[in-house]
Amino acid sequence: MADWTLRQARYFLATVEHGSVAGGAAAEVVAQGTVSQAVAALEKSLGVDLLVHGPARRAVPTAAGRAFAAEVREVLDAVDRATDVATDAATQLRGRLTVGCAQQLAARMFPPLAEHFTRVWPDVELVLAEGTPIHLQDGVREGRIDIALAYSRQAGDDLHLHRLAPVVPHAMLAADHPLVLSGHTTVRVGDLAGMRAVMPLLPPTEDLLMEALGDLGERPEVAWRSSSAETIRGLVARGLAFSVVNSVPHTGEAFDGRQVAYLPLADALPKNAVVALTAPTSRRVRRVDEALAVLERIAQETA
Repeated sequence: MADWTLRQARYFLATVEHGSVAGGAAAEVVAQGTVSQAVAALEKSLGVDLLVHGPARRAVPTAAGRAFAAEVREVLDAVDRATDVATDAATQLRGRLTVGCAQQLAARMFPPLAEHFTRVWPDVELVLAEGTPIHLQDGVREGRIDIALAYSRQAGDDLHLHRLAPVVPHAMLAADHPLVLSGHTTVRVGDLAGMRAVMPLLPPTEDLLMEALGDLGERPEVAWRSSSAETIRGLVARGLAFSVVNSVPHTGEAFDGRQVAYLPLADALPKNAVVALTAPTSRRVRRVDEALAVLERIAQETA
């Protein structure tokens, strides 16, 4: 049996999560040399290389390192739970909680979540990880992310899905578009025929949206793709294109002050929902359960 310690594993996991020995050391509030020695001792005990040191002092896990990180994360979470029980911490939450969000959902979901933990559970270190839905789900599988926020039609079937709130897709149009000025309260895909579209550059979001729109009529020409919601609003506000969004902000103002409007799509699109994705395990640390409950409230309040 390999002779390694939980402290070595914790320092290794911190290095993987923060991408470097320096980042891991800063997260654990110890010297870099302490982390380096712990990881080296862990590799020696296991008899495998866990990290590859790349340019700019980045630390990249090997295949063995990724597999070990995913498993040891559950071990360390179990230790945290046992510590909570042993210290009678029923009314106290602590530890790191990493929440992954794509840009469309980050602005809607993360600030109120951060406010809740800052005010109610200040000992929880809440970390925001941003990326595409595919990248974030890989993070959950590898144990780097505790909760990934996505839409149900983006979700892989190997993760635990927590449905937070239903989605009503909206067409985003310039505020002076004829459909808006004529007083329409909804819009159909057919009403958008012949218009160019600007789509969010977040795989597989565009493919799913275009598939749904195409099933209801002629597929629109995608003139632009952008990962920036601000850029998309700017193009739409100038009447250059329309877009489709799953989350509607409270403001309809673009960067330059021009306005956009949001009209619900009246067509019967495939059902979709805001979801939280966690690892397929029956045991979760309490801070994850707390976050799931708060995220459900936020999703319903901002639907």
